[in-house]
Amino acid sequence: MKNVRTFLFFSMATALFSCTGNKEVDLTTIDGFPPEIIGCSCYFAKSEEDFKQQKFIYVDAYERNPAYISIDGKLLRVNAEGETLNGYDVIITIDEEVQLDAELYHREGTISVVDSTGALAETKFYGECGC
Repeated sequence: MKNVRTFLFFSMATALFSCTGNKEVDLTTIDGFPPEIIGCSCYFAKSEEDFKQQKFIYVDAYERNPAYISIDGKLLRVNAEGETLNGYDVIITIDEEVQLDAELYHREGTISVVDSTGALAETKFYGECGC
């Protein structure tokens, strides 16, 4: 049985229902870890290959703030705990989670990013959370 775990962030439902046209957010990669991420963290990439090269699309302090995404090549701080920050809402849906050791979990799922205009980026992710 799949372990599905969804983190819904504040006002996401409103943003999704207000989407019109073909607006998209350009979710780009973060090379390595932002300096504020020390110790326990979650880090997700678009593919296993990107993961191995540390080209992440989302990084957080293990489901807490600070959290980061990159839009149009610009590193942005977002809220990992449910509120809009810098004009973006983030939804992370975990479709698969496998415990690799006592403090490390492999995760796969979908990340959705919606900006204040309703523009959307949605992609599958491959990543880990651990200490």
